[in-house]
Amino acid sequence: MKVEEKVLVNYPSKIREKNMKQNTKNTNLYHFTNGLCIKDILKYGIIFGDVMTTPGSGFNSPNLTENSNYHLPSGASQNLTDELGMFRLTVELNKNDKNLINYAYFDKKYANGLHHELFNNETDGYLKEQWIYLDHIKTSTFTNVSVWDKRINKWISVNAPEIINITKNIKSNDYISLTRLVGSVFNDKTGMVKKYYKETDDLTTNLGELYTYSDYVVRTLQKKALKSKKHSKRFLDYKLDLIECTSLSDFKRVVFTKYLSIDPHFKKINKFDRYN
Repeated sequence: MKVEEKVLVNYPSKIREKNMKQNTKNTNLYHFTNGLCIKDILKYGIIFGDVMTTPGSGFNSPNLTENSNYHLPSGASQNLTDELGMFRLTVELNKNDKNLINYAYFDKKYANGLHHELFNNETDGYLKEQWIYLDHIKTSTFTNVSVWDKRINKWISVNAPEIINITKNIKSNDYISLTRLVGSVFNDKTGMVKKYYKETDDLTTNLGELYTYSDYVVRTLQKKALKSKKHSKRFLDYKLDLIECTSLSDFKRVVFTKYLSIDPHFKKINKFDRYN
């Protein structure tokens, strides 16, 4: 067995979904992702999901939907989906799981209708069909993985070797995590984000270096933002500047400029432990 196949050892077979005993308390929900993320999801489970509470703030929590049809949940980029492919995981969860929160309810009660205004449509999916899960979704809940075949407009179930083959040319260092740069990912409901980064970060790359400084900036600004409205406003401005960036050089400029305003002599970065 190849190393990559060992990574996907917990991947379920197609047979499991067909032969699974139906539990009336359980329901199938779906998580959509791309070829950049699918292998790590099959190893670590579903960890990431950007949930906004206001423009520029929010938390990390997996997103699910009742809608199994092809669409772009939560504003996923069509261009990125075309480039990286679209995968759909079928997840079996208990209907009464206290961590399942309906997105429409959450949006109305806690986000002032922000998601309804931005994402509640046929392309992105309707909020009443979507759910937030306030915990880590383990691989043991997965019952099927399918890939969208745009040649025939149909979902095709795939196994581990097929996933490896489909994603073999995708390089993770080519894609920037905006939620990490702005820090919302560290407001984490799954308890898995820092563990994941500790095991997967490659700090020798351009992105690894960028994250070293951005993690420090975010941690520092988050602490200061709790102390005064002035610092809270500065943190928001920093995040909005990042959202406007369109290239790696833009992100580096914003992050390093802010870092130098905090630690101009580079004395603190060497003592910073981003995983604690």
